[in-house]
Amino acid sequence: MSTFASPGDSIPAPGMELLFSTTLTSSATTITTGTLQTGYHDLVLSISAKTDRASTCGDYLLVAFNGDTDFANNYQIMVIDYRSNGTAVVGETANAAGGVGFITGTDPAPQPANPANFGGCRVRIFSHESTDRYKAWEAFTSQIQNELNCNRLRLQSGLWQNTAAVTSLTFSASTGSDFVAGTSIFIYGMK
Repeated sequence: MSTFASPGDSIPAPGMELLFSTTLTSSATTITTGTLQTGYHDLVLSISAKTDRASTCGDYLLVAFNGDTDFANNYQIMVIDYRSNGTAVVGETANAAGGVGFITGTDPAPQPANPANFGGCRVRIFSHESTDRYKAWEAFTSQIQNELNCNRLRLQSGLWQNTAAVTSLTFSASTGSDFVAGTSIFIYGMK
């Protein structure tokens, strides 16, 4: 079992056990959990992430279940996305259907650099060990970027259209950008 990266990084609720944790010390294109321990009802993911993409709108955070990267065909999502400019978006996003939310990018000039600005995402994957159903999840994203059009709160539900038990997760950015040092992921199993 993995341990916390440092005291106070994340505190599990009763009935939750830490299965995986990482905090990057250098950039990485993907983060993979390896095989997760079994014996849990749900998975809860706590993510604080940023990419090196020079964009005021950040990146879409993709999560591949068991290495399945066919996001266009094997995943579905429904989104409620509220942006700080007052824009509300409700609908499906097929081109990044394996995504769980937006994360912060690296602000390009002339925006002021903000190296401490990371996007946050909390995800719950329901009945991930079941083999009689597709895997449903819910996600909540908080992304504050310097550009007003891309500050957002995002609620989302998703479905991996496969009955296999989820045994591993692989994280990447939809643009292929690298996660920067300091990006952290904690995964808990719920009894």
